[in-house]
Amino acid sequence: MRSKLLLGTLAALLMPMSVHAVPCTPPPFPEFAPAVESTVQNTLVPVVLSMQPVASLRIPAGFSTLGAQPHGTVVFGKHPDGISGGIAYETTETVSPHRKGVTPAEFFQSIFHGIDKPGCDYLAALQLEHQDYRLHMTIRDTGEVFAYGKGDQHHFYIIRQDQPDFVLNGLFRGIDRSAFETILSTITFQ
Repeated sequence: MRSKLLLGTLAALLMPMSVHAVPCTPPPFPEFAPAVESTVQNTLVPVVLSMQPVASLRIPAGFSTLGAQPHGTVVFGKHPDGISGGIAYETTETVSPHRKGVTPAEFFQSIFHGIDKPGCDYLAALQLEHQDYRLHMTIRDTGEVFAYGKGDQHHFYIIRQDQPDFVLNGLFRGIDRSAFETILSTITFQ
């Protein structure tokens, strides 16, 4: 009887902690320190792509195909060096089939921070532990970038606290990690 009382007391003490516990632990995303803007070689990324209200970034020049799709998706391809990619807005419309009642910023934070069970389920589907690398970058205390890649495929997500209704996600193919990090170093907020 005494042991049941002790276990009950211990469970009651631990209950509040488990309510606030993170349901899963994402794989580590080491902090990425972007190159100082003046040191980023504009010859590598001379084209400014403004995806407002979230961010601007520079991409390589030389794409002979650029396309825009509904909801603000921009795709680019047919580069002489075999580079292709796309950048898309995640909006309430795009995340609501996966999770209703949350903003895109809340949805992707729940994934990359392992905040709740639905986020953990999506995190598991990304299989980030099988990527060659993962990076995290904080921008002006109002936003963060999560990036990961394997081989010549590189993904990123830009989440801003002050623009919770929009998250940018992007993919570049046909470049190495160094070139991708050069692109990440050009991300700016207006």
